[in-house]
Amino acid sequence: MIVGTGVSKLLMWRMARSGGFAAIFEKKKKKRSKIISLQDSNAIVTTDVQKAEILNNCHFLPPHLKQLITHRNQVRKAWQLFRYPPERLYNQIQAHLRRQFKIYNDNTWENKLASLTTEDNSLWITTSRFKKKRTKIPALTNTNLPLNKALTDEQKADTLANSYETQFSEK
Repeated sequence: MIVGTGVSKLLMWRMARSGGFAAIFEKKKKKRSKIISLQDSNAIVTTDVQKAEILNNCHFLPPHLKQLITHRNQVRKAWQLFRYPPERLYNQIQAHLRRQFKIYNDNTWENKLASLTTEDNSLWITTSRFKKKRTKIPALTNTNLPLNKALTDEQKADTLANSYETQFSEK
């Protein structure tokens, strides 16, 4: 048996099964059209993404604060690795970072207050947020505790466990 005849028999069998060379070419054309349509849809998606408006990111930090945070983290990492006594440097950087955050937050708040107007109701929306009475979530109560209130994490866990045990026990 010649090797070429086995391959040609397989090719002939595939051609007979698929309907000849014309059917094979049609399948290839369909695959190409699917690829083209995928590229078109990709182009449509990218143009839609480019047209989208960028939302105001409320968690934006200016670059100098990001730099201070990375510097603080590097100093803390160095201290954790070597346990070298000058931890004062870390404390100084942390205090400086707190001051810078306070300045940044104060400036952000002042800018927000300066931008409030009555025309777009932003003034009313801001004042109504301050005027709302917030409901306080009461402490967990447990009659077995001294003040009948669960204050520590262990007491809260025990109170919840007892409550769930009584609620879901079979009677």
